Amino acid sequence: MLKNQALEEIVSQPSFISNLFDDIRLVDPVRKEIRSYIKTDNKIVNYSSVNCFETWGKNATCENCISMRSLNSKRTTIKIELGSSKIFMVTAVPLNNAENTQATIIELIKDITHDGIINVDGLEPTELSKLINRKNESIIKDAITNIYNEQYIFERLPHDLLMDEKQGTNLALFLIRIDNFERLFNREMYSHRETIVKEVAKIVNTISHNKRNWASRFHETGFILVMHGINEIKANRVCQRIHNKISNLKYSFLPENIKVTIGYHIVTDYNITPGKIIENAEKMISRSEAVTAESQSMRHYYKFFDNYLLTSREREVSILISKGNSNNEIAKNLFVGLSTVKKHISSILFKTNTKSRAELIAKLNSVIDPIL
Repeated sequence: MLKNQALEEIVSQPSFISNLFDDIRLVDPVRKEIRSYIKTDNKIVNYSSVNCFETWGKNATCENCISMRSLNSKRTTIKIELGSSKIFMVTAVPLNNAENTQATIIELIKDITHDGIINVDGLEPTELSKLINRKNESIIKDAITNIYNEQYIFERLPHDLLMDEKQGTNLALFLIRIDNFERLFNREMYSHRETIVKEVAKIVNTISHNKRNWASRFHETGFILVMHGINEIKANRVCQRIHNKISNLKYSFLPENIKVTIGYHIVTDYNITPGKIIENAEKMISRSEAVTAESQSMRHYYKFFDNYLLTSREREVSILISKGNSNNEIAKNLFVGLSTVKKHISSILFKTNTKSRAELIAKLNSVIDPIL
């Protein structure tokens, strides 16, 4: 009983919290802003639009944002952060407040530079920085590919969406999937899995051109690429580039070429969750796969294509036209620009001696083999 009383007295002392932590602050992890701060003198200071990462002397958001991780997992999270000349232990605690309409996290900050938690004796500042950065990177990077892991997608995307909305720029998310992965690799070829995954990850990662774009692994055979400031025409070109680069990978130990499908979603409504963006990109893959399967089942058009010497791309466009697809829909399904679709259609009409889509469809239907 006396022990419990002693513990209650310790916890109730005003100095108890200040002995545990130097600072306590309320943070919006999506906006990366400090809402309020409690200093060691227990005075609350309210802030407006002060970036939380400035505390560490940084001019950009932390990649290993534990407050975002704490918000997503609804669990207390801890990390070590290096400031300009100090080492901090940061504890992020989610707030369970039903009335709170804005995402907020309590961050508890403790200067541990000289507390012996990390042995800094004999380490140069650059060595110390590398040590802590390596540890923080290991939490957000995929061990095999060294691009971001799946957890990072849901920590990074909310802030990216907010910044694109503020700046009036587009955010495009690409979902890249290796389709024949399981067929390519049996148990004896397990060691080759990493080789292929690394190579595909490298291709996806090098497609992005500026610092804001990034790539991550998604499940075992998938990858996510997030790009900013691109429209549908550019998005289709990106899909074509990725598809061509991956499809051209050839290895002697593979029984067939790597087959990949790509879907993307360009965000127009910024009140959308990361999961919904990925779901929309997945739906685009499903539509593309349906078109491919359907085109393979339409062998009754092959004779028509051969007679008029249509190229493989012109054949695909012809099939999509026969199904009533608009030019925009054809561009999306084939990952090409609208102007490219128009050129293909002009060539198809010229070769088949037809003057309109309706006349082309009628001519296609007239050659259907009744046996098929």
